[in-house]
Amino acid sequence: MGVTELARGVSASNDPAVVLAANNTNAHGTEILGTVTVINNGIVQLPASPSLPLFAAMGGVEAWSLTSILGASDANRSIVFMPSAVTASLSQQQLDSIVAASIDRWAATGLTQQQVASLRTIKFDVGELDGSYLGEADGNRILIDSDAGGKGWYIGSDALSDSLFNHAVSGTRSYTDPMSAPAGHIDLLTAIAHEMGHKLGLDDSYAEKDRDNLMYGYLTVGERRIPSKGQAASATPSQYAAAHFLSLPPDLIPAGDGFNSRGQNNISAL
Repeated sequence: MGVTELARGVSASNDPAVVLAANNTNAHGTEILGTVTVINNGIVQLPASPSLPLFAAMGGVEAWSLTSILGASDANRSIVFMPSAVTASLSQQQLDSIVAASIDRWAATGLTQQQVASLRTIKFDVGELDGSYLGEADGNRILIDSDAGGKGWYIGSDALSDSLFNHAVSGTRSYTDPMSAPAGHIDLLTAIAHEMGHKLGLDDSYAEKDRDNLMYGYLTVGERRIPSKGQAASATPSQYAAAHFLSLPPDLIPAGDGFNSRGQNNISAL
């Protein structure tokens, strides 16, 4: 919640947009998001800033094709895959399973019973979102795109295990390898746990120093991040009145960042 004082100038209106427009004749338009309270003495209470999206970013671990690994003449050799661990058509049952696993991950960090209960109030649903949107959150309801913006979700049969993310960068961030099921896909557990972090009162960060943090605002394919011990211990529970999005906008994707498709460390400053 912000508070600022506006001089009425030539306007006697209690509408802040009208006051701003009347006193800024060169402005092209005024848009105010959220609930705004105007008091007769000219004090305007502005809404809290909404959460920024979790952006899917370039880099990470892309999947290798059989032809590129074995050559065209040998591409029929037997290799074990886990097709059930990846989906481009997320079901509600699959989503509910990852939501339960995400709550367990957060509970293991030392959440209070009240904090765990608050996570259980979030309603996650599967939907078909436009373009590159991964998810849309509005209050206690979060809509998750069925195909992760065309990338496909990694949903793993055992979401409590990080065994397929065996290239650890830190205690909270790790990557898969190019021949594992998560390669080339967005990890649903990370995305859901990130959204739960907002419910607990944690803000996004886009600073490079927070790259290992679950609440870092970019997520690459084949990457998993988990909450750290005590991460929400001093957080204040939050309710976001305004809608916010998880998205995959190409104009906001940083250059290669993460563990690249050749299994080599390729982390660069943004």
